[in-house]
Amino acid sequence: MTKNQRAYLHLLRHLISGDWSPGQRIPSVRQLAAELQTSTRPLQVALRAAADQGLLRLHEKSRAEVLPDAADRARKLLAATSSQPRLRRLAILMPDNLYPLTESPFQAEVAQAISKAAIGRGLGAEVVPAPQNGHTEFAQKIAAGFDAAIVIDLRTRMLGLAFALRHRNFPLMLFRKHIPGQDIPSVMTDDHGAARRLAQLLVRLGHRNLCLVSVQHEELLSGLRSPTEQWTDCLRDAGVLGECTLPVICYPGWDLMGAIGHVLGLRPRITALVLGYPDMLFMVKPCGYFERIRVPHDMSVATMGVGRGTYRPPTWPPVTSFELNVPRAAELMVTGIESMLNGNTAPASIRLPLDIVITDSVGPPPPPDVP
Repeated sequence: MTKNQRAYLHLLRHLISGDWSPGQRIPSVRQLAAELQTSTRPLQVALRAAADQGLLRLHEKSRAEVLPDAADRARKLLAATSSQPRLRRLAILMPDNLYPLTESPFQAEVAQAISKAAIGRGLGAEVVPAPQNGHTEFAQKIAAGFDAAIVIDLRTRMLGLAFALRHRNFPLMLFRKHIPGQDIPSVMTDDHGAARRLAQLLVRLGHRNLCLVSVQHEELLSGLRSPTEQWTDCLRDAGVLGECTLPVICYPGWDLMGAIGHVLGLRPRITALVLGYPDMLFMVKPCGYFERIRVPHDMSVATMGVGRGTYRPPTWPPVTSFELNVPRAAELMVTGIESMLNGNTAPASIRLPLDIVITDSVGPPPPPDVP
């Protein structure tokens, strides 16, 4: 995509989004060029093209003015532009610390499914590691080299990147994350329902001293109600919340080993441990905490996340977890991206169900005399 084309699409997306109303004077050429981090020349070419299409009225000594019905006209023009025979490119963004993807099997599966769905829709897809810093410059490279992006496993340290792309009205979709106060569409999973179902299952098995281990960035980006709220509500409804030594622990991402060590050292000892996501098992592998636990004889263990390919200690059975229809999620994300490329700036977010997979990692609580 040329700089002139990028500048023209930038104007169309601003008009479609409602940022500029009919009769309003748009930002100056210099301001628009600063947004795109380009020279003023491409913007001047784009403004003339927009004026020729009846979107803007140019003024010799002042900023351009938005004409009536500019948003509808821009939407039709963007749809026509998207239908032209040009390979549109989709960036699949993931935190760079997830590489190599051989150690992140679920994220790799999602990326592969998105790539397959994109190819089926005539989009070229590429997995791109997202850095922890330099978000403005990285967003510029993504906007210059791609037509849209999907973020897998958004972390709080990547919020600057999401804001930078959204500021450009760049087509962007999230997977399993929601940024409070932002209208970035997402394909979510029913993590709230997962927390509730696990709590109900464990209480039915007789557990009354349970603990959920969560992480701060997961809570922040989980939506209007966090999984821990559903978890504690369910324990309260079951009448066991007051019997839990520590019903929830929410830790900073860098202190997982300390959090797990604290939970396992609690007295009275918890009988059921639920991990907020499966990777926690791999992350605490070096400290050997879990290798000493007989599951489910000493303690029942489950995770709220999707557990395919998850590490577990060699003496453990497969861990109770959840399954997601990944191809369906990928299709929905690519459909949302297509909708944005065709002029829909705010497609609705979607929440997909998770199917519980119950294994031998959960069972009745141990007798009170078990040390």
